[in-house]
Amino acid sequence: MKTNEFSQSKIQNTIVEDVLKGTLFMRQMGRKHLPKFDIETDEDYFKRLNRATLTPILQETIETVTGRIFSNDVIVDSPLPLDSVNEFNDSFQVVLKAVVNDAVKFGCSYLFINYVNGLPQFEHIPYESILKLETDGVSLTSITYRKAEKEITIGRGFVTIEKEKFQIVKTGKVLDVCPVVPFVIKPITPFLGVLP
Repeated sequence: MKTNEFSQSKIQNTIVEDVLKGTLFMRQMGRKHLPKFDIETDEDYFKRLNRATLTPILQETIETVTGRIFSNDVIVDSPLPLDSVNEFNDSFQVVLKAVVNDAVKFGCSYLFINYVNGLPQFEHIPYESILKLETDGVSLTSITYRKAEKEITIGRGFVTIEKEKFQIVKTGKVLDVCPVVPFVIKPITPFLGVLP
């Protein structure tokens, strides 16, 4: 996904983020998601707004799709231990499920592969936390996101956390690629070729 495509997807996915926040958030957003009718008084509008409910169909659909993918364990043929693959001691299965869940919700998701003591560590970068994404036209060159109130940038062979830079080293050499794997679901053109 290129930088401008990512910016567009962030704009388009605002509605997804809002819907996933539920009924109370939808009501707080007022006319953005529930427009007032021309012949409706303010009092009638606020009554209708306070009665409006948002059925969690989208959230349930996402959970169903993700659940089906992971109804059986994902088998990875790897000589490396995959039962504790990050700082939270999550299994590879747990991290991969978070990545797929985000990809189903937003059409893309990102997995950061860091190397600690020669072993890969996998971290899901939540879509909502991404601040900036840069490419060279072909591949991802850097990604900036927020984690625990810190701004983190991952690029070709480095990680910067609040202006403190660390090299990403694999088997004694600094990586010359950005170690973030994008998972992108290609959009399907709906019937009549018009996006909603």
